[in-house]
Amino acid sequence: MKTYRLHRCDRNHKQHDAFMRCAYPKAAISGEGQFAVISRCTRPHVITLYTNPAAAQEDVDALVCDGLCVFDHEVVHLDLNHQQNWKHTHV
Repeated sequence: MKTYRLHRCDRNHKQHDAFMRCAYPKAAISGEGQFAVISRCTRPHVITLYTNPAAAQEDVDALVCDGLCVFDHEVVHLDLNHQQNWKHTHV
């Protein structure tokens, strides 16, 4: 499972949904928790947050995005303790 630490601003986000809104500003985001199911099959991307990695994996395994689904889904862990602005990593 990937761990996400990079986002677009210099703030230290305290909430997982705020972190994901910064990382994916156009995405439709729901739920709460440190595990995210990211579906990139449609625009905007759809992100659902979970507190339990098993529930997130179960959702991604069952996910089908209507007739547009190309199975571009993944579960990621959101690490708020080691956040970075993505611009500072490309210096």
